[in-house]
Amino acid sequence: MPRSDWNLVSNSRFNFPENTIESIKIGNLILQLDKLITLQQRKLKQLERLKTAMLQQLLANQRFPKVRFNDFKDSWKDYRLGEVFDEFSVKSKRENEYKLLSSTTSGMESRSGRVSGHSNIGYKVIDNGDIVLSPQNLWLGNINLNNMGKGIVSPSYHTFKIVNANPIFVNFQLKTEKMLFEYKMVSVQGASVVRRNLDMDAFKKIVIKIPNEKEQIKIASLFSSISVKGGFKLSFYSGLKMYDLVGLRIDRCQAI
Repeated sequence: MPRSDWNLVSNSRFNFPENTIESIKIGNLILQLDKLITLQQRKLKQLERLKTAMLQQLLANQRFPKVRFNDFKDSWKDYRLGEVFDEFSVKSKRENEYKLLSSTTSGMESRSGRVSGHSNIGYKVIDNGDIVLSPQNLWLGNINLNNMGKGIVSPSYHTFKIVNANPIFVNFQLKTEKMLFEYKMVSVQGASVVRRNLDMDAFKKIVIKIPNEKEQIKIASLFSSISVKGGFKLSFYSGLKMYDLVGLRIDRCQAI
């Protein structure tokens, strides 16, 4: 591990409140924020586990799921992905026409600040609600619903519009254990251990079960609220702590 230069550190100046009581109060405040952040992290993990368990029950590839809202009794219908995903390809016409995005196994990411330097003219243009997948890494879960606004992605990605279904509902099905297994079955081992070649025709024949539109919306709303509420609280407390650490009562501190 890198070590601090004690001669440099020992001669550095730090700001502290003149009043000892104020120092104690600030320390206690930061300690309380740390406890709140830890508590919210635990709650978020519990929510994620609950969400995963509910997803597995709700999206268990059954015509009549064992767990569902009381308002709905109709059977879920079979759809092939080719009936839900409508592939499209719109190419950018000028350099940096939109922000550069990338699809990863953990979600959509911005590629700002780490562009290779090659021209991005001819990259694929996508918008919110579009599906992006990597044909080499789909079997690892590299398939995402874009939620980062209009942007461009590498031409190597496949891009789709969702039809005949609610995009957010479909998104929660994309990385279930059942779907990851299906992706592996339609991906052929390539030159690399990690990269596999996607059989697009076989991919489009994968079957998913979809309920009526109202049930889709209700399920999508439920799981979206779990993600947003947990993430918002954690971000709020982390941001509050950072604000206090950086900007708290600087005018009443002195250098020692």
